[in-house]
Amino acid sequence: MTISKRIQIILAAPLLALLLAMAALLTQSWNGLQRTDAILHEVAAAAAGGRLVHELQAERSLSNLRLVTGTAPAGLDDQRAGVDAAVQAYRAAVAEAPPHISAGVLGALEGLPALRAAVDADGLTTETLLAGYDGIIEAELASLEEVAIDAAQEGHTLGAAFRAYDAAVIGKELAAEERAVTLASLANGGLAPEAFATVSRLQGGEAAAFAFLDHTKEPAISEVWTAFLASPEHRAVVELRAAITAGGAPPMEVWYEAASRRAEALHNLEEALARQVDAAAQAAASAHRRTLGLLALILSATLMGVVALGIRVARSITQPMAELTDGMGRLAAGDTAVAIDHMERRDELGVMSRALAHFRDILVAKRKADAELAQAEARALEERQAAEARALASERALVAGSIGAAIGRLAEGVLTHRLSGDLPDAYLQLAADFNGAMDRVSGVMAAIAELTRTLHGSAEELSRASDDLSRRTEQQ
Repeated sequence: MTISKRIQIILAAPLLALLLAMAALLTQSWNGLQRTDAILHEVAAAAAGGRLVHELQAERSLSNLRLVTGTAPAGLDDQRAGVDAAVQAYRAAVAEAPPHISAGVLGALEGLPALRAAVDADGLTTETLLAGYDGIIEAELASLEEVAIDAAQEGHTLGAAFRAYDAAVIGKELAAEERAVTLASLANGGLAPEAFATVSRLQGGEAAAFAFLDHTKEPAISEVWTAFLASPEHRAVVELRAAITAGGAPPMEVWYEAASRRAEALHNLEEALARQVDAAAQAAASAHRRTLGLLALILSATLMGVVALGIRVARSITQPMAELTDGMGRLAAGDTAVAIDHMERRDELGVMSRALAHFRDILVAKRKADAELAQAEARALEERQAAEARALASERALVAGSIGAAIGRLAEGVLTHRLSGDLPDAYLQLAADFNGAMDRVSGVMAAIAELTRTLHGSAEELSRASDDLSRRTEQQ
């Protein structure tokens, strides 16, 4: 594996870890956004549910008034139409919310037509009437509790706002039940001990529900709650409660009107708190969107930075390494014309580049020295060959001269001339052979000369003998 590959792997490991961490953060933020969007739908469903409860409470109050007076009050049919419209709005609101939020309420609403028919037939008591409407309203209150849990998990601000809204809805329901029970008791001349105990329980439950609003630290919630407590609608009911507790029995119409105006004021409080819940939910969703956008921006910037870092690393490390590797390969192949870059760097690559350039210079110098040595050897060879040629020529001249002189002397008849021992070693054998041959020739010539002398002596003797014979002949 090349160093460039190793560097890429080393860079890829933290990059992968960073991407995984960013992906986890993005996933967490995306899940938070999805959860907040779901809570937005739950909040919308809760607000629609609160309005439905308000309309049901008004219908319940008018239906109870019918039971108390025996005459259908004006506006009951219009109120029922208002409830039906609220039911349609609720169904539309819960269509985007999780099913478990609305399942109980929608199921309870199935019994509303039968409850209305029983009211019209005068077949109910106040207790059964309240129980019938309570089944629907309590289903919505249970739904609000589930939404409150989800809202609290999303954040303190949203959780506090929805808890205040939930408290207002619960307190308003208890106040509405108080209105119905007190109305029925006043119609019968005053609160019996049992009814008084029920009203006291309802007032205590209302106070417990509103305790969260009494002690909240959220300025916006505290502001609307303080305004409600100071409202004339609330003060009027407080005064009537005190009178009833003291044993008084105000006219039921006075109580009904005062309690209804307070219920409307509580509904306005609910709406104000619902708007705060929606604003808190929207703020939470916006925060998640901003976080998601920021994380996406950071991830994009990180990726761009990593890409830029990778390019920089490729340019500053991997590319020079590749160039150095190529230069080494070309030098190993004998290419001394290769250009060596990055020698000005002060890091390890600069050291390697300078070392490679030094190696190239050494190789170039060696080649130059080898060429000069080859030239010197060629010149030496030429000079040696010339010297050898001259020596051979001199030797040949010497040999030719010596042999020529010997042959000349031989031609002159000098058989005593011999080749001297100053001939080159290669010709010593020739000289020895020549000298030996001359020795034999000299011996032969000496023998011939001796024979000649002998023959000459014999001839002279024959001549003398012939002369003597002639003389004798003449003398005879």
